[in-house]
Amino acid sequence: MLPKLITDQENQIGENPLWHPTEKRLCWTDIPTDRLFRHDPARASTLTGYYAKE
Repeated sequence: MLPKLITDQENQIGENPLWHPTEKRLCWTDIPTDRLFRHDPARASTLTGYYAKE
């Protein structure tokens, strides 16, 4: 199996990938930029959220 680009997101590191079995989405973080990502392969769309630093 060859790797396939599923979304073109600019990440500094892009860590902690997690498949959410109920939502059927791939989630990951990019800690240096304070962002959370959720990719929906059925819709070929990626949502980006920001989290606050303490």
